[in-house]
Amino acid sequence: YKGIFLPGYKSLDGTADPLLAGLADTKLNFIDHCVGNQPDGEMEITADWYINKLDFHRFWSVDDKDIHTEYSSLRSIVVADYDEKVKMPINEPAAGLRKSQIQ
Repeated sequence: YKGIFLPGYKSLDGTADPLLAGLADTKLNFIDHCVGNQPDGEMEITADWYINKLDFHRFWSVDDKDIHTEYSSLRSIVVADYDEKVKMPINEPAAGLRKSQIQ
């Protein structure tokens, strides 16, 4: 297949998106962050991927001693792009009396 996207796709080149006209204005100017919840033991691997492949850096991190309740806890690493405009919190569950809030 040698098309510009998927079979049957037609480019809108220069025309307005027909779906946007029917949508309400969200007043959304930017997205602050996007969270990636990982299975236990995969947070570091995922953070390393962002650092090594996308040139992000470690912005902030906490462990289950910082974020916990009597029943639940989690660990988190936040990676960010060079300008720190894009932040990606990467979480994994930690042991507690019940399942973590991200499970």
